Amino acid sequence: MAVFENGISQKSEYRKFRIKFKNSPDDYKMIREVLIRRFKNSWPIPDIIVIDGGKGQLSTALSALKESGIKIPVITIAKKFEEIYYAGKLLPLRLDKKSPARQLIQATRDEAHRFALSYHRLLRAKKLYEKIA
Repeated sequence: MAVFENGISQKSEYRKFRIKFKNSPDDYKMIREVLIRRFKNSWPIPDIIVIDGGKGQLSTALSALKESGIKIPVITIAKKFEEIYYAGKLLPLRLDKKSPARQLIQATRDEAHRFALSYHRLLRAKKLYEKIA
Protein backbone atom coordinates (compact mmCIF):
# COMPACT_ATOMS: atom_id res chain seq x y z
CA MET A 1 0.00 0.00 0.00
CA ALA A 2 1.46 3.32 -1.04
CA VAL A 3 0.49 6.61 0.60
CA PHE A 4 0.54 10.06 -0.97
CA GLU A 5 -0.04 13.40 0.74
CA ASN A 6 -0.50 16.52 -1.37
CA GLY A 7 0.77 14.60 -4.39
CA ILE A 8 4.00 13.46 -2.71
CA SER A 9 4.71 9.85 -1.77
CA GLN A 10 5.09 9.25 1.96
CA LYS A 11 7.30 6.16 1.98
CA SER A 12 7.36 5.96 5.77
CA GLU A 13 3.59 5.35 5.61
CA TYR A 14 3.77 2.52 3.04
CA ARG A 15 2.50 -0.83 4.28
CA LYS A 16 3.03 -4.40 3.10
CA PHE A 17 0.31 -7.02 3.33
CA ARG A 18 1.18 -10.68 3.03
CA ILE A 19 -1.89 -12.16 1.37
CA LYS A 20 -3.31 -14.92 3.57
CA PHE A 21 -5.36 -17.06 1.21
CA LYS A 22 -3.28 -19.75 -0.49
CA ASN A 23 -5.30 -20.45 -3.63
CA SER A 24 -4.21 -19.27 -7.06
CA PRO A 25 -3.75 -15.50 -7.43
CA ASP A 26 -7.09 -13.69 -7.53
CA ASP A 27 -7.00 -9.92 -7.98
CA TYR A 28 -10.47 -9.42 -6.51
CA LYS A 29 -9.84 -11.49 -3.38
CA MET A 30 -6.51 -9.73 -2.82
CA ILE A 31 -8.10 -6.26 -3.09
CA ARG A 32 -10.86 -7.28 -0.68
CA GLU A 33 -8.42 -8.79 1.83
CA VAL A 34 -6.04 -5.82 1.79
CA LEU A 35 -8.80 -3.23 2.20
CA ILE A 36 -10.52 -5.09 5.03
CA ARG A 37 -7.22 -5.64 6.85
CA ARG A 38 -6.11 -2.05 6.22
CA PHE A 39 -9.23 -0.57 7.82
CA LYS A 40 -9.01 -2.85 10.87
CA ASN A 41 -5.90 -0.84 11.82
CA SER A 42 -6.00 2.57 13.44
CA TRP A 43 -4.10 4.25 10.61
CA PRO A 44 -5.52 7.56 9.37
CA ILE A 45 -8.41 7.29 6.92
CA PRO A 46 -7.34 8.45 3.43
CA ASP A 47 -9.20 11.08 1.42
CA ILE A 48 -9.41 8.72 -1.56
CA ILE A 49 -8.34 5.21 -2.57
CA VAL A 50 -6.78 4.61 -6.00
CA ILE A 51 -6.75 1.04 -7.26
CA ASP A 52 -5.17 -0.44 -10.37
CA GLY A 53 -7.99 -1.95 -12.40
CA GLY A 54 -11.40 -1.41 -13.90
CA LYS A 55 -15.08 -1.91 -13.06
CA GLY A 56 -14.62 -5.28 -11.34
CA GLN A 57 -11.89 -4.02 -9.03
CA LEU A 58 -14.01 -0.94 -8.22
CA SER A 59 -17.00 -3.11 -7.31
CA THR A 60 -14.82 -5.32 -5.09
CA ALA A 61 -13.27 -2.31 -3.34
CA LEU A 62 -16.65 -0.67 -2.71
CA SER A 63 -18.00 -3.93 -1.28
CA ALA A 64 -14.99 -4.31 1.05
CA LEU A 65 -15.34 -0.71 2.25
CA LYS A 66 -19.06 -1.16 2.89
CA GLU A 67 -18.27 -4.31 4.88
CA SER A 68 -15.71 -2.31 6.88
CA GLY A 69 -18.16 0.55 7.49
CA ILE A 70 -15.91 3.03 5.68
CA LYS A 71 -17.29 5.73 3.37
CA ILE A 72 -14.59 7.31 1.23
CA PRO A 73 -14.22 7.79 -2.52
CA VAL A 74 -12.61 5.00 -4.54
CA ILE A 75 -11.39 5.23 -8.10
CA THR A 76 -9.79 2.64 -10.32
CA ILE A 77 -7.56 3.30 -13.29
CA ALA A 78 -7.41 0.74 -16.09
CA LYS A 79 -4.05 0.61 -17.85
CA LYS A 80 -5.01 -0.07 -21.46
CA PHE A 81 -6.72 3.27 -22.11
CA GLU A 82 -5.97 4.89 -18.73
CA GLU A 83 -9.70 5.03 -18.04
CA ILE A 84 -10.86 6.09 -14.59
CA TYR A 85 -13.86 4.37 -13.02
CA TYR A 86 -15.73 5.57 -9.95
CA ALA A 87 -18.95 4.79 -8.12
CA GLY A 88 -22.21 5.81 -9.70
CA LYS A 89 -20.89 6.17 -13.25
CA LEU A 90 -21.26 3.47 -15.89
CA LEU A 91 -18.85 5.03 -18.36
CA PRO A 92 -15.22 5.71 -17.49
CA LEU A 93 -13.69 9.15 -17.22
CA ARG A 94 -10.97 9.84 -19.78
CA LEU A 95 -8.68 12.68 -18.82
CA ASP A 96 -6.29 14.37 -21.22
CA LYS A 97 -2.76 12.92 -21.16
CA LYS A 98 -1.39 16.25 -19.93
CA SER A 99 -3.99 16.64 -17.18
CA PRO A 100 -2.31 17.06 -13.77
CA ALA A 101 -5.10 14.96 -12.21
CA ARG A 102 -4.45 12.09 -14.62
CA GLN A 103 -0.71 12.32 -14.07
CA LEU A 104 -1.15 12.20 -10.28
CA ILE A 105 -3.52 9.23 -10.47
CA GLN A 106 -1.12 7.40 -12.79
CA ALA A 107 1.87 8.17 -10.55
CA THR A 108 -0.04 6.91 -7.51
CA ARG A 109 -1.03 3.70 -9.28
CA ASP A 110 2.44 3.14 -10.70
CA GLU A 111 4.17 3.69 -7.35
CA ALA A 112 1.81 1.30 -5.56
CA HIS A 113 2.40 -1.25 -8.31
CA ARG A 114 6.19 -0.84 -8.09
CA PHE A 115 6.11 -1.21 -4.31
CA ALA A 116 3.92 -4.34 -4.46
CA LEU A 117 6.12 -5.95 -7.12
CA SER A 118 9.29 -5.29 -5.12
CA TYR A 119 7.70 -6.96 -2.08
CA HIS A 120 6.48 -9.89 -4.20
CA ARG A 121 9.99 -10.38 -5.62
CA LEU A 122 11.45 -10.34 -2.11
CA LEU A 123 8.99 -13.01 -0.93
CA ARG A 124 9.68 -15.14 -4.00
CA ALA A 125 13.46 -14.91 -3.47
CA LYS A 126 13.02 -15.76 0.21
CA LYS A 127 10.93 -18.81 -0.69
CA LEU A 128 13.52 -19.93 -3.24
CA TYR A 129 16.31 -19.53 -0.68
CA GLU A 130 14.36 -21.61 1.85
CA LYS A 131 14.02 -24.42 -0.72
CA ILE A 132 17.77 -24.38 -1.40
CA ALA A 133 18.85 -24.17 2.25
